Amino acid sequence: MAMTRRTKIKYFAGALILSTAFFLGVLVHKRDAIQREAIQSCLKDLENNCPGVFRYAVMLETENSRLNKRLAECRKEAKGWKEDASFVPEAFEGCREESCQPAGGQLNERGITGGVNTPRE
Repeated sequence: MAMTRRTKIKYFAGALILSTAFFLGVLVHKRDAIQREAIQSCLKDLENNCPGVFRYAVMLETENSRLNKRLAECRKEAKGWKEDASFVPEAFEGCREESCQPAGGQLNERGITGGVNTPRE
């Protein structure tokens, strides 16, 4: 018995639907396994009083403290530069006019930016 074109299309559609369903089933099973593993890992950490979370929190607080101290130093230093009228950056030596800009840079409230004598941040 020869298969008609319509019969071939039906078989192909059935095979496509079955293979898609199988593929989706594999994906769902894999996702469930990953979620199960994550939950088991969380439960294990809870049983051990979450040492990794506490270490991470302490490390973040230490770094935050260091950065806050450095920020305070930078602000104090920047304030001192604004108050000290005798401070003249090397790029401005010999330049006393309002319109004078450092070589290749701009002067703003934070200091010189983009010039040849600009310190690297």
